[in-house]
Amino acid sequence: LLPKYLYYFFLSFDLIQISKTANIPLINNPDIYSIQIPLPPLETQHQIVEKLDRQMQALEGVRLLKSEAEKRIEEILAGVWGELSLGNDNEK
Repeated sequence: LLPKYLYYFFLSFDLIQISKTANIPLINNPDIYSIQIPLPPLETQHQIVEKLDRQMQALEGVRLLKSEAEKRIEEILAGVWGELSLGNDNEK
């Protein structure tokens, strides 16, 4: 079992569903014993991990682009509002 395969499995698994506690999710050994993890051959696990790694990298790239775009929008808006404010001051 590849550790990263297991990591991705648990990313997609809702651990809160198996938690028996009300307020704070807590997982105990008996809770985990009931989980059935699909176990393909190691080569298939490698392929799955490689595909998911590529998608996670792409997702991180999109997040970075989104963050940069949000900053540029804030800068543009700050400039526009500043220009409008200066224009209003000149009209007084």
